[in-house]
This record gives sequence, C-alpha cells and structure tokens, in this order.
Amino acid sequence: ILTSSNIGLSRWHQDGWQDFTKTNGIPDSGISALLVSRDGQVWLGLRGHGLVRWLGYGHFESWTMAQGLGDLRVRSILRGADQSVLLATRAGCYRLELAASMGAPCRFGDLPRGEIQVMTRGGGALWIGMTTGGLFRIGTGDQHATWVADVPSMRKLYVDSTSRLWICTDTGVAV
Repeated sequence: ILTSSNIGLSRWHQDGWQDFTKTNGIPDSGISALLVSRDGQVWLGLRGHGLVRWLGYGHFESWTMAQGLGDLRVRSILRGADQSVLLATRAGCYRLELAASMGAPCRFGDLPRGEIQVMTRGGGALWIGMTTGGLFRIGTGDQHATWVADVPSMRKLYVDSTSRLWICTDTGVAV
C-alpha cells in the first residue's frame, strides 16, 4: 500500500508504515494526486509544482509549465488507454506521452476549457468533472466529450464493478 501523507509518501511494509520524505527525495510541496500504474511506475501530482514520476528513492523525472503543462496544480492522474498519462489540472486536461518530452492539451471535442476538479476512468469511459459543475463522459475510443449533468462541488468520482458512477460532493453522494 502506497499513500500520500502530510510529510510525503507512506508505504505499508511488513508490520508498519515506512515514510518517504524530503530526505528520500520526495518534494515537500505536498502531494495532491497519486497514481501507481500497471507497470509499477509512481506518478505524483504536486500542489503548485507540476507532476513528477518517482523513479525510486531520490530519483525523479518531472514535468512543469516549461514542458507544456498549462497549470501546475494537478488534481488527478490517470493512465490513458494508449499508455499516455492524463492529468486533470486547473488549466484543463493535459496528456503526457512517456516518449515525449512535452505535455499537450487533451484533444476532446466539446470539453469546455477550464479547471477540472475530478477525473476517473471506468465503465468504458473517461469521466471528467469540471470545477464549474459540468460532468462529461468520453467513451473509449471517442474524441468527443458528452455533457451528462451539472453536479456542483464534485470531490471524487468512482466507477464500481457494475459500471455505476458514484459522485461524491460537498453535500452528499449520488449514483
């Protein structure tokens, strides 16, 4: 188990938690998003400091505005179906390809520009919740976003094993 903590990263190891902090190379800006990909890579969204891929114990590869990210606040990190990495940021959806050295805006038609609050994948779709309350669905293989509903104050999206979308908000949970 790997999780962000108020001091960096924590990993469950045998009988307790092992902390990774600034002394281990973890940036001390605070972790806002965490993804461990299927191939074991660890990606960290940093509050106000972009995105880093933790190569292990003091070794990082990072992307910032200098590499094409539109805003340094990363809210969600997802692995794309094509092995790219999708980022929900204050400037919208961004995509990183591991072989590329630059990030670029996602190219989804009808997805409004602006801050993304939450993003998840499941049930054959990419789900994007905008800070303004718009909930959008992009089907697998589609390049077009479809508006689903206006849901204010989204905080978390989760797709369960029956492909139902659970939406956590400041005022409750909806399915």
